Amino acid sequence: MNSGEGSTEALDRWSRVTGILTGTDAQNATDANEKTAQAKAGATVDGNIGSGSVAAFKAYLIAQGITIPKGASKYDLVRLVNQA
Repeated sequence: MNSGEGSTEALDRWSRVTGILTGTDAQNATDANEKTAQAKAGATVDGNIGSGSVAAFKAYLIAQGITIPKGASKYDLVRLVNQA
């Protein structure tokens, strides 16, 4: 969805698209936003969930006192960071 865009443009478009959602759909979209999670965890905000982002997510969650479930995927980590 955000390929080739700068983070500002991508976040603006994400907000427009998700702004029409309500209830559970809106919450699920918010929780799944990888760029928001990257910014919150202090990772490079590029929408790519590589090893650097995963490490930043884990460090952030540990610092927040949140237990990371065994076998958590990178997408699970995004959701956990955004819900923290």
